[in-house]
Amino acid sequence: RGPAAGPILTMEPSFVPAAAAIAAAVRHATGLPITELPATAEKIFLGLRAKREAPPAVVVAAGEGKRMGGPKALLRLEGEALCVRLARAFLDGGCLAVVVVLGAGADEAEALLKGLPGVTTVRVPDPSAPMFASVRAGLAAAPGAAERGALVHPVDAPRVVASTVWGLLLGLAA
Repeated sequence: RGPAAGPILTMEPSFVPAAAAIAAAVRHATGLPITELPATAEKIFLGLRAKREAPPAVVVAAGEGKRMGGPKALLRLEGEALCVRLARAFLDGGCLAVVVVLGAGADEAEALLKGLPGVTTVRVPDPSAPMFASVRAGLAAAPGAAERGALVHPVDAPRVVASTVWGLLLGLAA
């Protein structure tokens, strides 16, 4: 892995996957030599967290999933419920708060999400309502969304990873 291996491995463990994935984007944006990238990215990331400026995330997961075989929040990818997978991706990527909007399967989803620090849930009364009702409910419950905006993501697009979120947050901070 060359000169970058040392600095990447000295990062807090939750930063390691994200650091490698965003190094090229940071290098492109800053022009810094590769040996300085991990430390620079980590400083920006830690600065966002320390200032509590990272926007919250809203995961829209209220859908019934009639065509998908069950409540969208509870569908599984690689053995993990989609609502948990995405909440972790946003937390690991740097969001300090994640609001998961639930409807269908809410009781089971809340049990799965319980214990994830920084995750709260909000329920919509009608899971068949248009998605915008869920977005509005999530934004209303997301701390700091009015001041900093929010990252809003549908649960049925589950391939988002922490490095993607971290890259977005770095871009917002630049």
